[in-house]
Amino acid sequence: ANRLKFVTRAVGMPDLHPGNGYPIGSVFATRNRIYPQLIGSDAGCGMRLVQTTLRIRDVTSKRLVRWAKRLRGLNVSDEECTPHSWRVQRCDFGTVGGGNHFAELQCVEKVVDEELFQNVFRLKRNRLFMLIHSGSRGLGKKVSQMAEEEVKQNGYSTRHLTHTSEKIRINKYATCSHVYLRSCETVDEYMKAHDEACEWASLNREEIARRMMLRLSCRPHESRLVLDINHNYVERHVDGDGNVEFLHRKGAASSEHDLVVVPGSRGDFSYLLAPTKGSTATDQAHQRACWSLAHGAGRKWNRSKAASRMRSKYAHSSELLKTKFDSVVVCTEKDLVYEEAPEAYKDVSTVVDDLVAAGLVAIVAVLRPVVTYKAG
Repeated sequence: ANRLKFVTRAVGMPDLHPGNGYPIGSVFATRNRIYPQLIGSDAGCGMRLVQTTLRIRDVTSKRLVRWAKRLRGLNVSDEECTPHSWRVQRCDFGTVGGGNHFAELQCVEKVVDEELFQNVFRLKRNRLFMLIHSGSRGLGKKVSQMAEEEVKQNGYSTRHLTHTSEKIRINKYATCSHVYLRSCETVDEYMKAHDEACEWASLNREEIARRMMLRLSCRPHESRLVLDINHNYVERHVDGDGNVEFLHRKGAASSEHDLVVVPGSRGDFSYLLAPTKGSTATDQAHQRACWSLAHGAGRKWNRSKAASRMRSKYAHSSELLKTKFDSVVVCTEKDLVYEEAPEAYKDVSTVVDDLVAAGLVAIVAVLRPVVTYKAG
């Protein structure tokens, strides 16, 4: 991927692993060009963290069982809640989706930086938090296919295009087939659709959190948004020399947020992090990392390998519905239970340690899963 003609820099995050076509946990900088395929087919995928009105004292074994039952059916959309401008995607609105997406209730395991946690960000250690990982649920895929459909309409067999104001030219110098966008008109058209998918994804995460809180007898209007960030998207960015470039993030969060969250698997901790700021050394560190951070633990095994290994280790998928923390997992899809087993992921603490060692973040707090919703 870093050999693509207009890619000026390629950076891998500590959670780097193979993806469908292009690597996950990667950032690619380009000049005057956009490669939609570099961000994958789920533009706007990201994380939303909310401080709820629930308290740690509310967590009991009986209540965990009750909460798990109440969360069943969370992945069914309520079309009446869909914003009218996105009715085309209404069947998916308010749903988590599949794969590694989840909605998780968490508690504070440890506060590492009291000053940042309590005084700067005004968070409370006795509250439960809700972490939502979801994306644009099919809308992003439609956006990524936009340029390719133009190819089909024009009857070209190749998928590698340059869009200019005069005509479409066929190019054959790339090492792999892809689409790149050059003209202002084409880039603006793509970015408009891309930004809409990102906005839809953010609203979708908000709706998932609202519905989940209602099912857990929590008061959404009294909850507090901690962060909502994307990790699959294109961003216009001005580099240190004043040049405009496009940063393509696939499984990478921007380091220009006040807070980011790096979740582990459903059986591991999540880390609330504050990107470093304010010194020449930290500025240089962020520039080397393309102003980006890891977005999670990263897979150790692909889905087929994880499913094969976990089936041989666990005769019944139900054995994986409780974690080492005694947290509960809600998932009725057996294949997904095996594919998303904690063993299939890297140790998230090593990912965070690498970010800290690189001078990119400071750890604010460590969060532990209480109930994880996947599907069903």
